[in-house]
Amino acid sequence: MIIENRWSWGRLLAAGVGLFLVYNAVMLYLYDASEWLVASIDAVIALISLGITWWTLKSFKLFSQRPKFSRSMKIWGLIALVTVMIMMILNGFFQNLPLLFGSNDFWLITVIALATGIFEETLCRGLFFSGFLDHTLYNGSSFRFTRSAIYSAFLFGGFHFVNFLGGNPAVVFQQMFWAFVLGVFLAALRVATNTLVWGILLHSLLDWVPSISGPIRQSGTSWWELIAVFGPIFIASLIFLVSADQRYLKIPAENA
Repeated sequence: MIIENRWSWGRLLAAGVGLFLVYNAVMLYLYDASEWLVASIDAVIALISLGITWWTLKSFKLFSQRPKFSRSMKIWGLIALVTVMIMMILNGFFQNLPLLFGSNDFWLITVIALATGIFEETLCRGLFFSGFLDHTLYNGSSFRFTRSAIYSAFLFGGFHFVNFLGGNPAVVFQQMFWAFVLGVFLAALRVATNTLVWGILLHSLLDWVPSISGPIRQSGTSWWELIAVFGPIFIASLIFLVSADQRYLKIPAENA
């Protein structure tokens, strides 16, 4: 069964939006501050978000007892994970590790990556995903996990809209696209693992790069390449979530 949250879905969504606005207001205020000061404040806000999420959701778990997955669900979940690993390889993550460990900014990059992973996962896959999930439960909607994952992923992708303030519009649109796809995958990961922890760790790894620019470099790439890389991630994650919805509906009948 899904763990009941301390707050209603409306308060969860409002808390998420409030944290996002506070974070961006603080970052704008610290625009000319030193990198270490920005990273330190970033980490403090991330820990506050972590605490709020843990308290309001009562746990980082989604289910009191994780449902058993079918063989097909395990296969699609594995496919989604493998496609993400391929994306990391194509992005040069593993090739950049020697450069990262040899960088004078190693600890700065590490703090920023961890803070980003904690803040964005507790916000989007924590408060927002759980809020939308509660909303679908309240309204008796079908495909609860799938819809909640897509809604929270839209917000995750939309939050990158703030990069228009100082970024290349074409690159920002690409960032919004891959952020949406990764948002769906990370929501599926929370359902599959029954925790936010693995999502936080993976998200932090994706940002743990010398340029701190995430899966796509600031110079951007072609849309065909983006679709070729992220399309399989999206499809596999979506099929897993739809299967999870169908599986979850069978639980009351199996327990009867």
